[in-house]
Amino acid sequence: MQLLMIWLGALMDRDMDLADAIAPELTSSFKVPRVKAALTEFLPNWQFGQAVYRWLHVPTADNSQRVVKIIQALRDLGVETDAHWFELMFNRVQVGKVYHNQHLVDHGVHIQHGDTAAAVVHNRRLQLHLSIREVARASSTSAIRRFESGQTRLSFGSLVRLTGELGLLVSQVLATPVPAGDGSPALLTLRTTFKRVNGLDRARALPIIEQFLQQQPYMPQKTERAERLILLAATKQGLVDDAETQQEATELAKGMLQMNLWGSLETHATIPLATILPPAQLSLLFKKGWRVLARHPYTVGANYYFWGMSDAIRRIVRNFDAEAAKNFLRTFDWLPKIADPTPMRWQSVGMWYAARYVLEPTQEHYQQLELFVHQTVLTGHTDTLASLKTEWADKLPAGTFDDAAVEEHDHA
Repeated sequence: MQLLMIWLGALMDRDMDLADAIAPELTSSFKVPRVKAALTEFLPNWQFGQAVYRWLHVPTADNSQRVVKIIQALRDLGVETDAHWFELMFNRVQVGKVYHNQHLVDHGVHIQHGDTAAAVVHNRRLQLHLSIREVARASSTSAIRRFESGQTRLSFGSLVRLTGELGLLVSQVLATPVPAGDGSPALLTLRTTFKRVNGLDRARALPIIEQFLQQQPYMPQKTERAERLILLAATKQGLVDDAETQQEATELAKGMLQMNLWGSLETHATIPLATILPPAQLSLLFKKGWRVLARHPYTVGANYYFWGMSDAIRRIVRNFDAEAAKNFLRTFDWLPKIADPTPMRWQSVGMWYAARYVLEPTQEHYQQLELFVHQTVLTGHTDTLASLKTEWADKLPAGTFDDAAVEEHDHA
């Protein structure tokens, strides 16, 4: 991701020597059949950069118009944040000029790894050649000195101010809850455990789940049951749809409907609930989630909420009668209009368009699906396109993805 940002900066300054040098390494990461999950969030950035890169090399009206089309496609689908920044970046590219200060001398600095917040702060301060006095606005000189030496702690407010002084994010100085490199035990989070057991055979996943649950012995039973449900749903076998599971799912959904702020547990919970609850309850649950995200756009795990929504759409359309499925999809007419740039939100929009056409194959629905496929290719969401092909190709007209394939090849 850092290399991608440097490349986009080089494009804005028209530093083509640097851009040309970086491009092959980025291509090897993004131009592959299946992009790594950690990179899918940056597919539109890569696609936009490619279009600008092409225009800088061949400054034709067509290449310029393609950049404009990417920005407009993002705007049409509610991703105003990306559209706005891409617009500003393209404006900068058009007046950019490379400048190299030949008098700068590179003084190499050995960057040390810090295992604690104090070590990260200390190393960063030395890297920037700052004295304690120069960052003392965050706290007092004596407090910062004792913090760096491990003799005291800082309040969260002081820590936030200190990270601001040092150009760090708060998350960079907090302990990372993943196993340490030397194999020593560390605190596991729901998110990291979910990723570890996702798609894993249940027999292999159970010890990992138990390790996660046992690390906090005083956790309320209600929370423990919810986390167990989430993690079992992520395994290869998924959940057993029995009376006990139905009861746990219903109780979990009832609690989520009463909450006005969701955290990681609630957003992850939409995935197992999507495989268990009936359409009416799922409609209420996802509507509630929509309102929560509208009020709190930085809700942790929004991607998992949309993941659950895609699973719910797939399940209801394939396993319930047509009328029930149509009514279910009608409750999501707000989905293409919400401003969320996460990759899974884009995929859930595609699921909605495709499922709607499968149930009601009208000309209007097909045209809207075609437009979405075109916008998906244009903005670089190759992961969404692959999912749509896998899930719905057998139920859609044969030529649905033909134009997309041609366009994708022409601009590769």
